[in-house]
Formats: sequence, C-alpha cells, structure tokens
Amino acid sequence: NNNPAGDNSNNDANDSAYPKSNITLVVPYDAGGASDLMARAYASELGSILGVNVVIENRSGGSGLVGTEYVNAQASDGYNILYLEGNICLNCAIGNSDLDPTTAFTSFVRSHVNPLIICVPADSEINTLEDLVSAAKANPGSVTIANSATGGQSDLATYDLEQKGDCVFAHVPYDGAAGAVAACVGKNVDAVIASSADEAASVESGDLKAIAVLSQDHDALLADVPTSFEQGYEVEAVGWGSFAVKADTPQEIIDALTEASKTAIEGEAVLKLCEEKGYKHATLFGDEANEFKNSVYETYISVAKVMGYID
Repeated sequence: NNNPAGDNSNNDANDSAYPKSNITLVVPYDAGGASDLMARAYASELGSILGVNVVIENRSGGSGLVGTEYVNAQASDGYNILYLEGNICLNCAIGNSDLDPTTAFTSFVRSHVNPLIICVPADSEINTLEDLVSAAKANPGSVTIANSATGGQSDLATYDLEQKGDCVFAHVPYDGAAGAVAACVGKNVDAVIASSADEAASVESGDLKAIAVLSQDHDALLADVPTSFEQGYEVEAVGWGSFAVKADTPQEIIDALTEASKTAIEGEAVLKLCEEKGYKHATLFGDEANEFKNSVYETYISVAKVMGYID
C-alpha cells in the first residue's frame, strides 16, 4: 500500500478547506450608502470565486464602531469579514473606541480611494480656498463648514485647513454626508466637505460649486476642480475602503481571501461602481493593504493629538 493514510488524507484536506459555509460581510453602516454599495459589489464577486454565498449584514451605529466591535467579538475563523474604512480608524484614533485597528484587524485588500472636496453654494462669492480662508480670517468663527460627524474625517480636514490657513471656522456636524451636503445646498452653511460621490450630483445640477479637492491628485468625477496643493494649502483628506478579518485569523485563511480578492476586486460589479462613484480603483493586497491601514491610523493618531482629541 503506497498510501498508508488511505482515503482519509483526502477527507482531512477537504475538512480543513476554507470556506466550508457561507461568509458574513459586516457593513457597519446603513444599507444604500457608498460603503454598503462597495461591499455588495465585492461580495457578489467574492462569493462566485469561493463558491459560497457572501451575505451582507448591516450593523450601523456609532459612526461605524457598532459593527466593527461586533466583528471583533466573533470567532477568528474567516467567516466574518469587516468593511473597514477611514472613518472607523479615525474614530478609534480620537478615542471613541478602545479598539486599535492595527492590532485587532488585518486588512487583506484595499478596494479604492476617494478624496474629499470642499463645495460652496453655487452663488457664493467664495471661489477658491484663499477666498474661504480670507473670509474666516476677516470674521473668525463666522464661516460655517458642514461635516458628516464630529471627529470624522471631514471635521478633521476642517481643523487641518484652519492650521494651514491660520484661521478659525465654525464646525457644523450632521449625521452623515447626505445631511451635510443638503445643508449647503439649502444655504444653511457656507461650505461642506464630503466626497465627490456625495457632492457630484449637486455640482452637476448647479446647486453647489466645488472649489478644492483635498488631495495631491485630481478627482475622477470633478476633474476640473483644482487641488488644495495647487492652491497652496497642503491639506490632504482621502477616503478609502478595505476588507478585513480579525488579526489572529489563521494565515492560510487570510491568504485564501487575499488570492480570491485579486480577482473579485477586479470584477465587473466593482469596476462599474468605481466608475459611477468616481472612486480611484487603487487596489492593494495582503501585507500592502494592511500596512496602508496601519500607516493611515498612525497619521490619524498624530492629527488627533494636535487637535486635542487625545493626549
């Protein structure tokens, strides 16, 4: 007998194969938002590759922390994937959670990046970042800028612009980007900071005017809008999304998800969504995706200290 283990060796291999059942992909936000749409596009492609259903589960609340902490409480077996993005890391950095994303989770694929953009009402006299900063200098605290949440990325971008422009704005938080954009369309605030995915429709309709992309690169949807760097203000606020599992998940499972994601993230559903939303399809895999997440988190920690959120 050349196979002393008999057929049991093959059975053992099959028993250890991943995945053996459906996978849950937790989106820590409500259904229908940009994060949810990206997760659903990816899930449909990933499920086809792995041969199981990847089921979306929306667990919103706490600016993404409710769903994040839920996944952290689950088994480290690869059957609960988290949509992990910038605002979650930022909320952890400013002390809204005891979680440390660099040690709690391993990101195995980054799906996209998208810079935040400053818009003003279309009939505003403000046309450039210099105009906005000058108005704030003339009347400190009187120029209002809407953001999607206190302590969120758009809020910290406003703080960063204050530092770079030596001025003071009035920060006006809303429950999500949609409310912040609507407030600017309704002229309840002087400006809003959000992604082009949230603002482009209002710019195209003539309700809003985009004055700056907060990045070194131009935006795909609003390609003619000058960057903050081009206008002399080195303010960078870039949204991003990734998919992650608990950090102590077996490496062979992380490797399997990474390999499957190399095809899934290039799938038609994902590419179509990136085109529609103006996301830069800037994919990273494995260690590179995880190192990006860790690097961004450390940057958020540094900014949070400067802004006084943490010691």
